[in-house]
Amino acid sequence: MTQKKILIIDDDPNIVQVIKDRMEFHGYRVIGAYNGPQGLKKAEDEEPDIILLDIIMPEMHGFEVCKKLKENPKTKKIPIIMITGCGIEDIARDEPDVKAEAYIAKPFESKAVVNIIRIIIQKYSKK
Repeated sequence: MTQKKILIIDDDPNIVQVIKDRMEFHGYRVIGAYNGPQGLKKAEDEEPDIILLDIIMPEMHGFEVCKKLKENPKTKKIPIIMITGCGIEDIARDEPDVKAEAYIAKPFESKAVVNIIRIIIQKYSKK
């Protein structure tokens, strides 16, 4: 079985490190990006199995990053989990055209993140 690859795009290095440590413990390969433009480049270069994407970031908002990923033929099929400190109901109302597979609210439990990632990777591996 090939090691699954996760790209985390978040401007908070602590969040990237916490998720990275937890996911590597569970056998995943993890790549970090600390802003939207860097994340877009790494997504195209690395072709991860899943992307965890923070919404509130400087330089480029997570919604814009998500839209660009879904418009790019090379990255459009990669499932995206949005990470947010905002209310999830607000996102659904304010950004209905954002095509993320799941949302995780901050603060989060790392065990819940592991479970969501496993479920989504399994679901998309079967397609």
